[in-house]
Amino acid sequence: MDDYDYMENYFSGALSPEEMKKFDEKIQNDPAFAEDVAFYCISVQEIKNQVAEEKKKRFKEIYKAVGNDKSTKAPVIFMKQWLKVAVAAAVIVTVAGWFWWSQPTKWELADKYIKDKFTVLDVTMGNTDSMQTAADLFNNGKWKESLAVLERLSAADSLRMTAIKDAGIVSLKLKDYDKALYYFEKLENNTGLTFNTGKFYHALTLIKRNQPGDLQQADRLLKVVVDENLEEAATAKELLKYK
Repeated sequence: MDDYDYMENYFSGALSPEEMKKFDEKIQNDPAFAEDVAFYCISVQEIKNQVAEEKKKRFKEIYKAVGNDKSTKAPVIFMKQWLKVAVAAAVIVTVAGWFWWSQPTKWELADKYIKDKFTVLDVTMGNTDSMQTAADLFNNGKWKESLAVLERLSAADSLRMTAIKDAGIVSLKLKDYDKALYYFEKLENNTGLTFNTGKFYHALTLIKRNQPGDLQQADRLLKVVVDENLEEAATAKELLKYK
């Protein structure tokens, strides 16, 4: 498969997830290939513009021809020409689809946030030995063991918001979205915190779970985060731009 087919398959969604990942890595690591991809995108856009202009020109010609020729052949000619216009329009829709598909989705942005931000659990002053243990376990890749410690801590003291927040984060990393929602809702409902990421994390989890209605509910939460200027308002505003 040559580079043109490779790029076409990428933008049409024909590649496997693994192939998509390799394509993205190649763009980052191969400047020449990145330039070829940029040229491809510009070329497709130019074709789109040319096809759109040709479509308008041909439709104008056909419309005038039909208006001047009242013979029985006119409707047939019109239909044949209109079919060509319809095909051209389909090409435009396909091209537009390539560009839409290449944009990141809300789910992808949420996934990137989770991977970038939740790499370690911070250990702050005042943490108990148990909290230190939970953080150490998580930071060493033992997520399930860390969650078990955090769950015991949050159950023993319902006001231990750090344990509740961290339990939600670890559950999210483990892709146990229902459990993550349980902890983030508890965090969100605590009105005594000066800084509270609960509502934003709640929205983030809904985006990742992506069940029917989740994205709509996530958008409502994100809007509240932005409107009330809560923690992570800037990120929430960015997520609201994407579908």
